[in-house]
Amino acid sequence: MILDLLNLQVEKSLDESTVKQMLLTVAKSYTTDVDVEFSEADAKKLSSFVMGEFAKELGKGVKVESDKGVKFGFRIKLDGGKVTHEFTEAAMADALSALLRPQLSRVVNAAAQAK
Repeated sequence: MILDLLNLQVEKSLDESTVKQMLLTVAKSYTTDVDVEFSEADAKKLSSFVMGEFAKELGKGVKVESDKGVKFGFRIKLDGGKVTHEFTEAAMADALSALLRPQLSRVVNAAAQAK
């Protein structure tokens, strides 16, 4: 149930403005051509941004694709797809849940010991 709530919050956080900011931030880290994969709806909405402002910040070639496996966020592929960085709802929820699990475990154990 907690993971479902976490997924919902990540989805809400990955709005168009946030995705644009994330893309501009990661563009500073790449020195090669990239492929950016979005959901089909986001690919339509964000394609002009990626081909314009993102490509300018990146300083390299960029290609926009849609992937049915991406609901929210984006995936970046480098080196012809050999290297992938995921900024999707699933990848972020997994990363956040890994951080929460130890804390959640302590809370549950403390509650169990208090009885």
